[in-house]
Amino acid sequence: MDAIALLRFWREILIVGLAATATYFHVNRDHAIADCKARWDARDKAEWEAAYQVQQAHQQALEAAEKRNHDIEAKLNDTAQERDAIARDRDTARRLLGAAIAAAGSGQVPKAADQSAADGTPGARGDGSLAQDVGLAIGECRRNAERLGALQAELAPQL
Repeated sequence: MDAIALLRFWREILIVGLAATATYFHVNRDHAIADCKARWDARDKAEWEAAYQVQQAHQQALEAAEKRNHDIEAKLNDTAQERDAIARDRDTARRLLGAAIAAAGSGQVPKAADQSAADGTPGARGDGSLAQDVGLAIGECRRNAERLGALQAELAPQL
């Protein structure tokens, strides 16, 4: 009788079995979807954090490079200004030397405020020491200009 009773209610038993199976898979599917979404979000977060760290490292490297470039440019500007000042000093020294040579060759020595004439009074030595001093100054200007040029040649490739 049990078997016959089961045969009478086979539809209901089948519906209950299908409903239980569907409920089981629906609950497990929601759990699987939630688990998959959590793993996906964790992976996305890790990827975004890694990308952010890479961007920060690149930004720091860029800022350091810009600072080095700024320092090098400042040094080059300073050396260019020094070179220009040396060139101006050299030109001034050459003009003074030319004027001293011209004055010495003409036999006339310009009067200073404390000199009465070029007659050996204080301040007029007439031994060519002015020309020698100016020549030494020009030599020093040349050496300084050469050192400046060497420094610029050393720094230029670093830009």
